Amino acid sequence: FIAMVEAHGIKYHEKKLGQLFCDRSAQQIIEMLRNECLAAKVEIRTNCHVTGLHPVEQGALLSSNHGAHVDGEAPSSCRFAISCQCTDGRDSDLSDQPVSDSITAESVIVASGGLSFERSCGSTDLAHKVASDFSITVRGIRPGLVPVLPVSDGSEDSWIRELAGLSLPEVTVAIGGATFTESLLFTHRGLSGPAVLQASSFWGPGAPCMTNLSDPLIIDLLPNLSEDDVLEWLHTRASASARAASRERSHNHLWRSFPVAEELCRRLPRRFANAFWSARAAPAIEAPDVAAPLHKLPHSSLSHLAHLLKAWNIQLEGTEGYPKAEVTCGGVATEELNSHTMETHAVTGLYFIGEAVDVTGWLGGYNFQWAWSSGYAAGSAA
Repeated sequence: FIAMVEAHGIKYHEKKLGQLFCDRSAQQIIEMLRNECLAAKVEIRTNCHVTGLHPVEQGALLSSNHGAHVDGEAPSSCRFAISCQCTDGRDSDLSDQPVSDSITAESVIVASGGLSFERSCGSTDLAHKVASDFSITVRGIRPGLVPVLPVSDGSEDSWIRELAGLSLPEVTVAIGGATFTESLLFTHRGLSGPAVLQASSFWGPGAPCMTNLSDPLIIDLLPNLSEDDVLEWLHTRASASARAASRERSHNHLWRSFPVAEELCRRLPRRFANAFWSARAAPAIEAPDVAAPLHKLPHSSLSHLAHLLKAWNIQLEGTEGYPKAEVTCGGVATEELNSHTMETHAVTGLYFIGEAVDVTGWLGGYNFQWAWSSGYAAGSAA
């Protein structure tokens, strides 16, 4: 693929983790693929909605308005008939009326993706329907790499929506047996950012390691410290607070106490630290006063606070769904496919690739890589 990009004179550069980006625009990749299709005499049809795929029995009569096989008997080499509704795309009442069509093919590669980006890309569940029609297993369909929604009604974490726009540069997020350490973003509806998006693919009905949807999202706010380290730091700050209070009292000075939130600001963004302490941590550890300094808290409360900083549990009620999902998790079960060619074991000549398959990558170009690689394997074999 890189050789093809270079042959077309497309300049690119590398960012973190080996990710490659066009110097000018990703539109260059689209133009490259279009030109490659033209060179190979590939026919590209637009304004054509595929409605189904059916096996062709030898000797069947087919009708097509556009295809190579018109109003006649299907060639013996053709295994499939693709049903579609086509318009010519012109702005007239007549031209917008769909016309039924049927295209025959010896091999079919289903590369229609999933349900993400329906509005912008016209994605559908065609691949899942085709697989089901041929009794091929489809599993675990759900939005992936998607912002999540904490429980809102009466939740102890409903306050986080007030932090919309704030980010935490490094946290560890865990759910469904998966753990990711990256940044987190608070949104007007819930939680997003790389760490949350990554973890979201492991949450929801159909997620392979998700045994209970009531399992919380767990956030480690201080991933570079162990819980014992956090507790030691809290005790150190509490001792410093107590000494300062004693010193000021011995000189008959008015001592200005620093509330716990002020101490948390040493490790966390101020806006988050203030909200987290007053709305979540103080009630959870039963602090006598949200304005109390650290040295006024008993050891048990400091231990509870250390644990909360390392394992902040958030109950989820869902995600923002396919409109905001970067991928569709789940798809055609991998055991149904030949791993070298992507052809189905059950149906000769039928292939599934990319997001149509139950393979989901992390953020950072892995899903694009899977699309290219599986597409190349199927294209070479078909």
